[in-house]
Amino acid sequence: MAPLDVLRNEWIILALAAGGVLTLVIVLTYLMMWRPRPPQGAPPVSDWRGIWQYTPWVLVLTILGIMVFGLVETICYSIWPPNW
Repeated sequence: MAPLDVLRNEWIILALAAGGVLTLVIVLTYLMMWRPRPPQGAPPVSDWRGIWQYTPWVLVLTILGIMVFGLVETICYSIWPPNW
């Protein structure tokens, strides 16, 4: 009975997940806005740390979320193939 209950109330789970993601995006954007700026004469950083430092958190979370979703979806389809 548990899977039927989960499917029946799927919109509640999706609404909670969307609210959590939006809250995380707002908090990370707020923190990024108030982060101190680097000094004017500082040389640019050219490694991966510098790229992630200047990339907005919204894009980072979107890219990571798509990667995790693709991996989980691939694993689920390989374990339980669709019955077409």
